[in-house]
Amino acid sequence: MTTTQINATSVKEINHLESKIKIHPNPITKSQNLIMEFDEIDVYTISIYNTVGELVDKKVNLSHQVFEYNISNLPVGLYFVKNKNSADNYSIKKILISN
Repeated sequence: MTTTQINATSVKEINHLESKIKIHPNPITKSQNLIMEFDEIDVYTISIYNTVGELVDKKVNLSHQVFEYNISNLPVGLYFVKNKNSADNYSIKKILISN
């Protein structure tokens, strides 16, 4: 999906990676690793935010097509995972961590 932002001085297209990234299992328990699969080989930054928008963890310069993320240090709850590639295209997905 492509979104267009327009303001008084510019037009900027935002390309999202929604269909190119798979995150599983979801919901996830604290004893499992979160697995992220990227359809394209690229360099990714993964940022995890809590429900009040605070950045709780960030991984940079990931160049694997499959990445396992240990979530055991995060409290139980709802989180937003932002994946951004080298072209600044991104996706935001929700994950639920339970006991």
